[in-house]
Amino acid sequence: MFFIIGDVCFLKEANNHKMTVWKIKDFSRHKAGQLQDKLGLSWPLAVLLTQRGIDEEAKVHKFLAGGLNDLISPYRMQGINQAVLRIKEAVSRGEKVVIYGDYDVDGICSTVIMLKCLEKLGLKADYYIPDRFSEGYGLNEEAVIKLAEKGYNLLISVDCGITSVKEAETAAQLGMDMIITDHHTPPEVLPEAKAIINPKLDEEEDIMHLAGAGVVFKLAEALIGEEAYHFIELAALATVADIMPLTGDNRIIVKEGLKRMPATRNRGLKALLEKTGLREKEEITPWHLGFIIAPRINSAGRLYKADLAVELFLRDDEAACQEIAEKLCQLNNERKNLEDCICKEVVLKVENEVDLEREKIIVVAGDNWHPGVLGIVASRICERYNRPAVLISWEEGMGRGSGRSTGDINLYEALASCRSELVHFGGHKMAAGLTIERDKFAVFKEKLSAWARDNIDAALLKPVLLIDCEIRPEDINERLLDEIEKLKPYGEGNEIPYFIARKMEVTSAYLVGKDRDHVKMNLNPGNLAAVAFGKPEFMNFPLDKCYHDVVFYLEYNDFRGERTIQLKIKEIKPSFVPDNPYIASSHLNKREWWTGILSPIEEGKPVVLLYPTYRVLKKHALQLELFFRPGVLCAIHGKLAPEERKRRLQYLIKNENKIFLLTQALYDYICKKKLVKDWPYIIKVMDDKAGAGIYYGYDNWEEQMVANIKWKDKWRYSGKKKVLVYANKMSTLKLWQEKIPNVLIEAGEEDVRKRDYMRHVFDALEEGVLLTDGGTGRFIAELDEVVFADMPLSLYETRLVMDQIAAADQINPVFLFSQEKLDEHDIFLKRHYPDAGIVKSVLTYLFRHPGAVLEVELEKLTHEVNKLTDGDLKKQDVAAVLHILSDLDLCQIRKKGSIMEIKLLQPAVATVDIAESPYYLEGLAEKKAFYNWKSRIMELWRGDNDVRNRNDRTGKNN
Repeated sequence: MFFIIGDVCFLKEANNHKMTVWKIKDFSRHKAGQLQDKLGLSWPLAVLLTQRGIDEEAKVHKFLAGGLNDLISPYRMQGINQAVLRIKEAVSRGEKVVIYGDYDVDGICSTVIMLKCLEKLGLKADYYIPDRFSEGYGLNEEAVIKLAEKGYNLLISVDCGITSVKEAETAAQLGMDMIITDHHTPPEVLPEAKAIINPKLDEEEDIMHLAGAGVVFKLAEALIGEEAYHFIELAALATVADIMPLTGDNRIIVKEGLKRMPATRNRGLKALLEKTGLREKEEITPWHLGFIIAPRINSAGRLYKADLAVELFLRDDEAACQEIAEKLCQLNNERKNLEDCICKEVVLKVENEVDLEREKIIVVAGDNWHPGVLGIVASRICERYNRPAVLISWEEGMGRGSGRSTGDINLYEALASCRSELVHFGGHKMAAGLTIERDKFAVFKEKLSAWARDNIDAALLKPVLLIDCEIRPEDINERLLDEIEKLKPYGEGNEIPYFIARKMEVTSAYLVGKDRDHVKMNLNPGNLAAVAFGKPEFMNFPLDKCYHDVVFYLEYNDFRGERTIQLKIKEIKPSFVPDNPYIASSHLNKREWWTGILSPIEEGKPVVLLYPTYRVLKKHALQLELFFRPGVLCAIHGKLAPEERKRRLQYLIKNENKIFLLTQALYDYICKKKLVKDWPYIIKVMDDKAGAGIYYGYDNWEEQMVANIKWKDKWRYSGKKKVLVYANKMSTLKLWQEKIPNVLIEAGEEDVRKRDYMRHVFDALEEGVLLTDGGTGRFIAELDEVVFADMPLSLYETRLVMDQIAAADQINPVFLFSQEKLDEHDIFLKRHYPDAGIVKSVLTYLFRHPGAVLEVELEKLTHEVNKLTDGDLKKQDVAAVLHILSDLDLCQIRKKGSIMEIKLLQPAVATVDIAESPYYLEGLAEKKAFYNWKSRIMELWRGDNDVRNRNDRTGKNN
């Protein structure tokens, strides 16, 4: 039995919910610890920096505090010197120069920066942007010939040209020199040119991922020095729009560009900021550039001519800039309408024509879909269905397509496997384009599907939510937020850091906003304010019943002059749902367990969980306490004082809206006494019989487990693996602590939050040992070995341990305990659950004691009873007897520090029916479960089971 069920995220929306894997990003704990100690950083910030590859002091300084003075010198780039010499030569000679760009944001900004740089040198150059539809991306031979015929002496390519071997050869033959500036991956054979500047030809980590405009900005730095900083806003815009990692020089370019953007000297950019309402923003972020400014610039090349955007940034006439900016906004609206219409058509086709259970790449085609927005729609389809998408638009017998990919799936390789069916294709891992004849479509689609079946693992198609760091609520404060703010600006390679807080109690939740589609919450511990935008479905979660895990980022909320910390919630899930629901559901696949509990609770009804023994109840309750809020759980068992047990029993009698935890023994006792008339819905946990409401039975579990047991005399932890060790004796725990340094110990810990945190620390380790007492907790997804250093006191407890492991059926449990250990457990149970003879001995002493009230320490009482009866009782024996006597209403016990006040309620009785004590009855069940399991173990040791013949063990422990 195990309580984590993976395929239910919340009940009311469970069938429609797209399960997402929550994954905490990997990082080096050692390096994070070094940064924390050396630089005095908080642990979360040290983790965030380490994850971004910022793991040295110098790197930390540049990342957090770097400015323009920290930029890599442009002269450290290959080709810069040659390019500078050739351009200055062109300036001095007054040569005719043309800038050859591209039709996207990066190409447009690169073109403008180069033109303005040359203008500052006194040279007025021209530019050429190829048509997206008739010419496509990059240099083409026809354009090169035309430009040469117009008398251009020098062609400078920006954001393109690195693969243009043939075009460069043509230009040279026609007497036109070329300087190539590009940032795309260079081929094995480079074009012949006067200079080639491409950061991927260098070995400088900080400039490896410059955008095309970043490369041109570097060239401008070399040509005109700090005057090039006037173009940094455009370089920043292009870097964000081209989704370049915001690390190294890119980070500085974007950070400084954003600072200068509100007061930019570029009239065109200023007009666009005004038209979009960003001019008055207190802070312009990369998000504004990528999702508001960039689409408007791109719309020129998608629906009109990219020259329109170039002219916007070149013009000094304010009225003309306003007019062009307005035109770009109109084109963007037109683009969005086109995109939405095509997207609806595509979704309809996908839902009706694509078998998503079978097809790992979506391929759909339609007539006359606008090619200018096909890539954007492909991105939306890819994101919606979490798999690559290829969309093809037919115009008569020819189709033009655009594809996008996700995760680690290489779309270019997929298309390359179908090259014989394509007229043309190109692109890279995440995005590609193609041309295809209509009569080749069916074969192309089949070949692509075949490639996908062979190369795409089903796990790659499952949506993943990446989380940066787990955080404790008490660590959320202004200092942490101020530290995190230094990570800005956020973007590719430096995404907004998302944190996860576990076991949060939602103390209030309500809908807000014009359309009531946002949720405001308060979370405890910490009384934290939180908001979830566009997530009204969160109100359907069992917020008032369960604890929840929350993924969020932190920000300041300034309201009416007061600044407070606010959590922006990205996702939330009940804490019982594992981070990777697919692993858990494949192991257990028991949706009815959760619905069986939560459905009646959500309806205001009670539910009873019935356990075979008290020990199983107690261990499982640790997990329930981890998931359910106070007041929802109510455990009723023989270990409770009679008064408390009666009080809790009244909740059950009144059918209060709670989850009741009962032992089978107590249930039978209550039924015998007819204390409860109407029993609510009952779920038997770990029952070996079939019947209504039962979670699940043993099936062949016992046989499978014992067949896999590996008996060993000795076992030594060698490292380089993750091991779960079960121990239920303090002496065993101490021994393992001494043997294994840095061992993690959850055994004996009563604070469920600390136990939970311990497991997450263990999950994050690549190797290590976790000592457990079998108390259930979060699912352990990756484990190499399970070692039973002590014998569990029943098969039930053994199962509790094994059911917490994802691959339990693939792991052979190692048993180390000896027969002496079994004898120790036998004694332990007898002392905690005494028989009638011991009860009679203690009761005899109490009856002989003069007076109705006895005040005595337990140790002294034990000594006196032994003197009277000539016995050998221990304190545990006497304490257990007193509990039984209280159950039988023979005495009443109150504690005053170390002193017990024992009040006899009956001066003497002729007979005592010990079976009327719930505590005693639970003890019988406990001992029966132990003896059954002990008998099974002894069979294995004697060789009565063929397991012995498959294992080299003696049953002895060193």
